[in-house]
Amino acid sequence: IMLPKEIQEFLDEIPDVVFLVDEKNRYLFLNKAIEMLLGYKPEELVGKYRPDFSANKQRAEEQLKEILANKKPIREEMSFYRKNGEKVTVEHILTPIQENGKVKYILGVARDITELKKAREKLISSEEKYRSLVEFTDDSIYLVDRECRYLFMNGKHLSRLGESLEEVVG
Repeated sequence: IMLPKEIQEFLDEIPDVVFLVDEKNRYLFLNKAIEMLLGYKPEELVGKYRPDFSANKQRAEEQLKEILANKKPIREEMSFYRKNGEKVTVEHILTPIQENGKVKYILGVARDITELKKAREKLISSEEKYRSLVEFTDDSIYLVDRECRYLFMNGKHLSRLGESLEEVVG
């Protein structure tokens, strides 16, 4: 698909990947952001089958079937392979573009969330370690605000007081 030059230039300035696929899941258009995301130039992917680049080919095929059947957008996380073989996780939205009640194209927008996902996993792991340390120690641990009101108390301290957390917080 040839877009007007002004639209192409505008889309190439967007840091997220913007793409268009046909009803057979083949790329028709990609903006330049695909180079940063997957390492391919847009022209290398035009005409290629989108699921071939997905880490979950079956899900990429199911997405198309769902959009063709339901004619509703899909938003989800998915992993794709970079040109160098590395896996990258994106959050993407696939939106059907209809003509005469039939889905003619699917417009997609994808954003790299690989680092965000790693940071989230580290935070969850750190929180689990903290929680284990606080809950399974024989020491009393509690947190108070500037007015000395309880904000938190571990189970050991609560058992020594004979109170529930709801009774002591605040």
